[in-house]
Amino acid sequence: AYRAENPDARLIMAGNHAETAIRKLRAQKRELVEKDADKEQVRAIDERITSAMRNFNERYRLATEAAS
Repeated sequence: AYRAENPDARLIMAGNHAETAIRKLRAQKRELVEKDADKEQVRAIDERITSAMRNFNERYRLATEAAS
């Protein structure tokens, strides 16, 4: 009921989810860097972080355009 009356709530939940996922990826990256891991592994984590950010930004853009 609340979400139906407040469509922004879904966007907030998605933002929180993206933030948590990105925080975990950054922690993984930090561990890899500390362990002197292969640069390709670090780059793969960077790409996943970028993808997560891009996906949320696109979702936000679509939601705010639809609300206008």
